[in-house]
Amino acid sequence: MTDTITIGRRTVTFENFLNAVKNSKRYTEVCDYLGFNRTVGSTKDAIKQQIEALGIDISHFEYKYTKSEKYDQAAKQKRKTFNISPINQPYYDIMEQKFEDKPQSWGTYKVDVGGILEYLREKDFATITIQEIEDYAGDKKSAVLHVRSMLITTVKENINNAVEQVSKDMLIWLI
Repeated sequence: MTDTITIGRRTVTFENFLNAVKNSKRYTEVCDYLGFNRTVGSTKDAIKQQIEALGIDISHFEYKYTKSEKYDQAAKQKRKTFNISPINQPYYDIMEQKFEDKPQSWGTYKVDVGGILEYLREKDFATITIQEIEDYAGDKKSAVLHVRSMLITTVKENINNAVEQVSKDMLIWLI
């Protein structure tokens, strides 16, 4: 048996995880007990997977948190078509691949990821400025975070030779 449990990017001790499950009646309560965001579906999915993998008894749970195959299929099929230039399409594609196993999360990201690429028209995303991101996002903080995430992925994966194109100011902003 393992001493630690990994949920997404976080690690908790097995004892804390077991106590959280035993003292909770719902997956959202497990999230609360562990200090995780209870509204993130992928977190609850990861908790459920760990509980199943470890064979922890949850017969005391009031709500079983199940998602049908149809639910996941519907999330994958929700499509908004964006008018993205060929130079920017690889950025969208890599983000979509990154969320392949998380269709609900992709549903929230793709609005801003596709939106910013459409907003830029023919301008290469790797050359985007902080001002352009702020102009696009307005007061929508999640949009800034989603675009920032795509830019980080763009640099890490060196999409379209992005490492050579991203400005120093932008790299500093990403840190």
